[in-house]
Amino acid sequence: MNSYFKLKESETLELKKSTAQLKPAVISIVAMLNKHQEGKLYFGVRDDGSIVG
Repeated sequence: MNSYFKLKESETLELKKSTAQLKPAVISIVAMLNKHQEGKLYFGVRDDGSIVG
């Protein structure tokens, strides 16, 4: 059985499958904060919403 994260990536939500993607995640969150003053970043979730761990 696969688990899925119900939300999808958007201008204020970033999904990363691992902390190995830390640099792109930081770039994304900074861009979100500059544009929207808020944002969410989740690790352990692929772009399609499937949970890695």
